[in-house]
Amino acid sequence: MSTRWFFSSARVGAAASADGQALRTAVRFFQDIDGRREEPEVRGPTLSLVGPGEVLGFDRSMVLREEPPPGTLDAAENVLASVELVHADLPWLLSPGTVATAGGPTPQPWIALIVLSEDEAAPPRPGHPLPVLTAPVAALPLLAERWAWIHVEARLPDDVTDLDAARRLVEQRVRHHSADVVGRLLCPRRLAPDRGWIAAVVPATAAGRDAGLNVAPQAAATTDAWPIPGRDTVDLPVYHWWTFRTGRAGTFEELARRLRFRPAAESGLGTRTIDVGRSWPAEEAVGPATVAMDGALRPPGTAAPETWSDPAAQDRFRALIRERVDAPALLRGEAVPEGDGEPAGDRDVVAVAPPLYGSHHTGEQTVPAEPDVWMSTLNVEVRRRVAAALGCRYVQLEQEFLMARAWEQVGEIRQANRLLAVGELAAVAAERAQRKHLGPLDAADLVTVMAPVSARVPVSATTPDAEPTTLAAKLASAREDLPVGTASTSFVRLTRANGALARRAQLGTDVLDGRVVPRRKEESDGDGQRRRAGGRPAASHLRAALSPMRLQLLRLADRIFFLFLGAAHGGRRPPPFFFLLAHPRNTEPECRGTAGPLAGMGAARHRRAAAGLGDPAGDQPGVHRRAAGRAEPRVQP
Repeated sequence: MSTRWFFSSARVGAAASADGQALRTAVRFFQDIDGRREEPEVRGPTLSLVGPGEVLGFDRSMVLREEPPPGTLDAAENVLASVELVHADLPWLLSPGTVATAGGPTPQPWIALIVLSEDEAAPPRPGHPLPVLTAPVAALPLLAERWAWIHVEARLPDDVTDLDAARRLVEQRVRHHSADVVGRLLCPRRLAPDRGWIAAVVPATAAGRDAGLNVAPQAAATTDAWPIPGRDTVDLPVYHWWTFRTGRAGTFEELARRLRFRPAAESGLGTRTIDVGRSWPAEEAVGPATVAMDGALRPPGTAAPETWSDPAAQDRFRALIRERVDAPALLRGEAVPEGDGEPAGDRDVVAVAPPLYGSHHTGEQTVPAEPDVWMSTLNVEVRRRVAAALGCRYVQLEQEFLMARAWEQVGEIRQANRLLAVGELAAVAAERAQRKHLGPLDAADLVTVMAPVSARVPVSATTPDAEPTTLAAKLASAREDLPVGTASTSFVRLTRANGALARRAQLGTDVLDGRVVPRRKEESDGDGQRRRAGGRPAASHLRAALSPMRLQLLRLADRIFFLFLGAAHGGRRPPPFFFLLAHPRNTEPECRGTAGPLAGMGAARHRRAAAGLGDPAGDQPGVHRRAAGRAEPRVQP
């Protein structure tokens, strides 16, 4: 892809540094020599460049395109004649001077494009060395403004956005005569319709004019080829010319200029008055009435309900059209008498009734009773029924064409239906998988299973005004109630049902009774039967169940034996780590003095042993040190 860039001029080479107002443009070259000693500046000779006075024309191959094309007989009169040059710098190649503009000094082109009608000038006559065109000065453009009607158009890549970079790229392409850069000359003359025209590229300086006419130069190189507009004529040599003719008036601009303002109410814009007094030719007229029929275009803000010139006739028509449209549906519900008897009501009259528009889309068999419903408006208003009838008629006339176009889209429709079916199948399969695999999981297992994708698992809001969140955000906000790592895979391995932690817990404690995070609570009904009820785990219960102290006690459950305390307890093995449970430094309330079916002793003996060790008169620290030394040899009593 490329972007169009426009520049007011393009000059490369020695011509870019030319100056002077003489007959010929001159340049001087300088050379700076660097050395140990300060040397005088080395100046080269002054060289004169070829100027407009030394040029007798340019080759025809320099012209890329003329607009309008040569020989055109119906050119639009609202375009400006132009010519494009292959060498984009040609209009400024021999420019002798510059002009001050808003963008800085701009070189004045040495050529210009003029357009004359066949009534103002004859085609160029042969001359030596160039053809000569005699033109009235009044029909020629102002040469002081010719810099504004000549420019450079370049097509550059889309990634070029900087002006300086674009200018450097344009200069490089101009130097190599790239096809992406062209120079364009415009003639600022407005054309008239149905007239012949002569377009010519002529010199814009007096020196170029005199050289083309083969006369001695009499003015400076910067002098204009013709004076300000006047009544005189001037002979101009022609470098390139062509003819064309504009067509008759009828361009978009010309038609737009013909538009005149008229009030919509006065002109009846967008509506036509039609007679609706006799809706059915075979029946009596409802009255002399007319209505404004809408067209495809209407003035903005003029939408209004349909109003007849005779409101009574409008009411009679609406009642009659409603009765006729509803008649087939009403007759279908009546019973048909057997034998030769005639059916109730004259069915022949309504055997073919007016169509009920919109019935195939809505499934309605009668006109709705509500007057403002679109289906009611479509069937009882004249202007709406006319539009619907035209649409039906078009479908009837073009049914073969429409069906062919419909069959062309069947493949896409089937593909769309297949995608919908696949989507429905995926939704049902996902629902079944969720119900089978995720539904039975308790809260703890569900959290750990969904932990890897917790950032994409939505969690519904708990209150109407709360915003939906994700499982990851929910876990992050519950750090005060949930220990760090609860949803990690390491914790899952630690607390799995058949893991080491669960086996050690069976040896001597009941601190983890049931699941770590119960999903449901069991309640008892009046008959003493156990039943499940929905409930959420309390944060305090979860925090206590995952306490580091409790997990440490479970880890030591199968390693602590108190054989040295056997005599004190009648030769029986005391409950595991009961001294830790009863020690004053143990701050776990659910672990102090606990006993149960997994403790290995009765609750009463466990409490008595714990109470005995908790006696202030006993040497509790000593007992603690001896027990720890027996259980772990590395610990010195």
